[in-house]
Amino acid sequence: MTARPLTSLVDKVEETPKTDHVSLGELLEAVNSRGFGPMLLLPAAIVLSPLGAIPGMAAITATIIILISAQMPFRSQPWLPRRLREITISRKRIESGTENSRPAARWIDKMVCRRWCLLAEGPAKYVIAAVSILLALTFYPLELVPWGVTVPSSAVVLLAVGLTARDGLIVAIGYAMAAAAIGVVVYFWPF
Repeated sequence: MTARPLTSLVDKVEETPKTDHVSLGELLEAVNSRGFGPMLLLPAAIVLSPLGAIPGMAAITATIIILISAQMPFRSQPWLPRRLREITISRKRIESGTENSRPAARWIDKMVCRRWCLLAEGPAKYVIAAVSILLALTFYPLELVPWGVTVPSSAVVLLAVGLTARDGLIVAIGYAMAAAAIGVVVYFWPF
C-alpha cells in the first residue's frame, strides 16, 4: 500500500480502461476490495451536503448504507445488480470527477495513514459494518429533525475514510462520533 491511500484510489479510478464510457462494474473492479469504503462514503457525504436537506434523502441514503454494510461480512467487494453494474459513465465525467476529487484526496491523505490496523482490517470490518448499519438506522427518526443526521452521517464518513485508508485512528474517531450520534438519537427522539 502506498503512503497516499486516497490519492492512489483516485489514480485507480482514472486508470480504468480508456474507452469512451466506463461501467460501474469496471469502476468497482478498479478499487478492488477497498470498494466498501468509497461506497459507504458517497451516500454519507451526500447527506452532509446541501442535498441532505431534500425531504427523503436521509432515508434513501440510509437504505443504501444498510445494503452496502450488510454485504461487508460476506463479500470481498460490494455486489451490485447486473443492471447497475452495466450503467456507464462517460470518460469525460470520470476524468472530471477524478480531477475535482484529487485536491480533497491529497488533503485527506495528509491526515491519514496506515496505523492501528487492528481497527480497520480483517474482523474489524464486521464491527464497522454493524456500526454503519446502526448509524444508518438512526437516519430514519433523525430525518424529522433539521440536519439531525449530521452527526451519524459524519460518523459513517469517518468509518468509510478509515476503512478506505486502513487508518484505525480515523475509525476510532468514527466510533466516538457514533457514540455521540446515539446520544443525539436519544436526545431528539421524536416519539
